[in-house]
Amino acid sequence: MSFSIESISKLALEQQEVILQSLTNVKELKPIEVDGLVFYVPEQVVGLVDSLWMQLQEKKDQLNAVQSN
Repeated sequence: MSFSIESISKLALEQQEVILQSLTNVKELKPIEVDGLVFYVPEQVVGLVDSLWMQLQEKKDQLNAVQSN
């Protein structure tokens, strides 16, 4: 059984191989849950998401502090 990944089908073969190789190296992927679904992404993406979440929390805290004054 075969299938295609349309999002990479128009890339050069070498680029497709790099992407597919990175997907097969599961040891480097970390789980992240979004809306009840679990995705496996590179550790750098998890770090980025965590950083963005912390920034949003800081902005939320600042907004709450301004509104309570």
